[in-house]
Amino acid sequence: MIPVATKAPPRKALLVEMDRLRTRMREAEETLEAIRNGGVDALVVSGVDGDQVFTLQGAEQVYRIFVEEMNEGAVRLTADGAILYCNRCFAGMLKHPLERLIGASIYDFVRLEDRPTLEWLLEQGPSESGRQEINFCAQDGSPTPVSLSLNSLQEASASGICMVATDLTERRQAEERLLLYQARLRSLASDLASVQEEERRRIALGLHDRIAQVLSASKMMMGTVSASDAGLAEPLEAVRRMIDQAIQEIRALTFELSPPILHELGLEPALDWLAEQFQQRHGLRVTFEDDREKKPLETSVRDLLFRAVQELLANVVKHAHAYSARVSVRREGEEIRIEVADDGAGIDVSQDDLPAGRDEGFGLFNIRERLTHVGGRLQIHSELGQGTRVVLTAPLGKTADNRPQTTDHSPLPSPSPGKKP
Repeated sequence: MIPVATKAPPRKALLVEMDRLRTRMREAEETLEAIRNGGVDALVVSGVDGDQVFTLQGAEQVYRIFVEEMNEGAVRLTADGAILYCNRCFAGMLKHPLERLIGASIYDFVRLEDRPTLEWLLEQGPSESGRQEINFCAQDGSPTPVSLSLNSLQEASASGICMVATDLTERRQAEERLLLYQARLRSLASDLASVQEEERRRIALGLHDRIAQVLSASKMMMGTVSASDAGLAEPLEAVRRMIDQAIQEIRALTFELSPPILHELGLEPALDWLAEQFQQRHGLRVTFEDDREKKPLETSVRDLLFRAVQELLANVVKHAHAYSARVSVRREGEEIRIEVADDGAGIDVSQDDLPAGRDEGFGLFNIRERLTHVGGRLQIHSELGQGTRVVLTAPLGKTADNRPQTTDHSPLPSPSPGKKP
């Protein structure tokens, strides 16, 4: 059989094939050079089973294993945000396979509202940015809160930005649980305070309606007996004096437990009466000021503010060594603002705006927590030797829970000045 001669490819096609081979050779040499210089951290190889990522091994293998096994995300970025390398932990945070991340832009995995923050981080540089918190977007669309720490990589063989990402998901969940527990505790404290106030009022009414009336009736009967028997007049008079003292003590205790003036006339007259009581019992000169504006309050808020001022004045007597104090009440928009100021020694206020290491710290903490629960605030302004000013604010109610305020804020009849419960 005579072989048939095949036609040689045209010269132009041979030249094209040679150029293609030269290009592939040049690319292969550049890849090898990049591998030698550390410019390539991993290779993505396509095969019948899909793309696979192969991490290169070398003298730095120990460090690569350390980075791969760490519990924080490690990423190497270019200045414009391209991902040159990331470990498996970072891929797990985003719930993406490694081959999807390497070569992609970091901005593709950041929530839209957080992209300006990340752009600022990369523009400012690691030395300026420090740690920042942003939200990545996982493959399933769920947000992944992370704390980022950036450092520049300036080596002769490699450059870029190294980023360490700490997953904050568990911490955020713990913070949410803590806030929920705090809200529940505040609600419980408010409920307990309401029950306590009702119990005080019930006991006060019992003392007034039962014991005081029985004593008053006993006093009247003794008057009848002494009139009929002159020999018993002197001992009965001594008993009558003791009954009078017991009645005064019961009235004082009744006012202290649950002042009728608070429930019948409202907060401002009750605070005016409270100021006079502290002046009579403790020698502390207390002035009261009111702007005479209407301040409708819910019962629980009214009782809370009264007890708060009572606690603050008690602290002034116990700790401030003050000569005078001032209680002022005024309306500011839809809030009531109460100031309790003194000219005493002042207190050392810590960073959380509460006295540190003092007996009154818990009382103020309790007031703050209860005010926070009803939407109010407590602020302390003080300097050592310059006195203290405490500001209480609380929201007003939509309708007046207490009775209309009178224009005369003079105190109602109260226990005898010389009697101390």
